[in-house]
Amino acid sequence: MEFEPFRIAAVSPLPFPTRKERVQELERAEYNVFRLRSNLITIDLVSDSGTGAMSQQQWQRMLLADESFAYQQSYDQLVATVKGITGLPYILPIHQGRAAENILFSSVIKRETRVYSNRLFSTTKAHLERFGAKPVELPVKGSGNIDLTRLRKRIGKGSIVILSLTSNYHGGQVVTLDNIEGVRDLLGRGGLLIIDGSRFVENAYRESKRLGIGLKKVIKKTFSLCDIFYLSTKKDLLTNIGGLIGVRDHELYQKLREELLLFEGFPTHGGLAGRDIAAITQAFQEITDERYLAFRLGQVRRLGERLKRAGVPVHEPFGCHAITIPAEEYAPGISYPGFSAAAQIYLDGGIRCGVFDEDGEVIRLAVPRRVYTESQLCHVSRIVTQTYRKGRFLHLLPIYKPRRLSNFLLRFKIR
Repeated sequence: MEFEPFRIAAVSPLPFPTRKERVQELERAEYNVFRLRSNLITIDLVSDSGTGAMSQQQWQRMLLADESFAYQQSYDQLVATVKGITGLPYILPIHQGRAAENILFSSVIKRETRVYSNRLFSTTKAHLERFGAKPVELPVKGSGNIDLTRLRKRIGKGSIVILSLTSNYHGGQVVTLDNIEGVRDLLGRGGLLIIDGSRFVENAYRESKRLGIGLKKVIKKTFSLCDIFYLSTKKDLLTNIGGLIGVRDHELYQKLREELLLFEGFPTHGGLAGRDIAAITQAFQEITDERYLAFRLGQVRRLGERLKRAGVPVHEPFGCHAITIPAEEYAPGISYPGFSAAAQIYLDGGIRCGVFDEDGEVIRLAVPRRVYTESQLCHVSRIVTQTYRKGRFLHLLPIYKPRRLSNFLLRFKIR
């Protein structure tokens, strides 16, 4: 589907900062696009997390939500909904995915444990290392899958595998159902399979089309293979805040409730307002709309195709939630090519993209859900193409580099 399967009921005007304002803002942000103020950005593709547009049904449920401290109605409705879709018996809400990692890893990860994965987002890896684990990524090139041959040689009794669905690498590469089944077979029932399902719907949609089977059947099968899942509801689940944890083991559930109470709030809200929980519950009814999913994934693909036709180097296959560009090819011969290119793209068109380290810097164009139109993304491709063809980039020198998660906090000056 190539047109938006929804009507626009409310609009938010786009900022159009002048070139002079963009120069001043970039200087103030010390040339890290993550530090740019949103009111001076025309089109913001820095992240698809918490940046989507909610539906009128979600807003309606938020207005009707119960804000009681404990066991509010929205909690019961959420648990029943998530159980029905995933099949896991014990469900906990939490305020976002990073909080879920903190609570979960503190309970299941032991020091010196090797944790295997297809690809780990930077915050996931940092959390594992903080708890003394040793993350080991075993990706299959050009895919979201974990390498089962290499995994077979490494795992033993009680091993832990975390699969990110979709893989965060190169904008959301799909993990196939048979790959998840292969991991489950290798682990047996003594190992622990944890799914980071922040983008499980987009993953399942692509798999349902590949396999020719129903979307809900793929979702149910995916979760039937794991022992634990956690996710940020800020991605596929179309909310601006929120997260979930699901487990099979009752003893672990009780332990997690205690940790949740200590760090996040009462276990029936996990740090969320009742209205946020209501919006998440409604999202579960909207995310399996295949017209929406066809447009959503098609919009990302078409952005990638336009850039490719224009000669811009892009990673293929295209991701589900973002298009990524190898920074060293986009801005060759430049130190910190991703940050330099992202700064120049902002200067040239008021567009913000992200910069991540994926075996070298990549420029990531993450597309928020139900936010930008096709014509707006056509404008993005024109600006990104013009900047690439022009080939003139800022030379940056770092003046501050943190110990971890540096891409978010790095600061530069002009060399």
